[in-house]
Amino acid sequence: MSERDDSKKPWVSNYPPLLEWLTKHKGLCMWQNYGDRISTECWSVGQALAIVLIYADGAGWDIFTPCLDTNIEATLADAEKRLGLA
Repeated sequence: MSERDDSKKPWVSNYPPLLEWLTKHKGLCMWQNYGDRISTECWSVGQALAIVLIYADGAGWDIFTPCLDTNIEATLADAEKRLGLA
């Protein structure tokens, strides 16, 4: 989708700031899974992948990025920090 849509569907194009950010960083959509209330997309941004959840009816979006370390203990420590468990 390249233009804004008034259907209030969970599409990136319905969130101009998100679309502008992805475009600015040369994001490439790798895959999409559309739903009625939420869509899940995987974007290649820079050197990493990001999972983007897009909510319907103007409810916003979330972006999930990987830990920058491939060490299992570091990955779990990063998750604990992000989840407020550490």
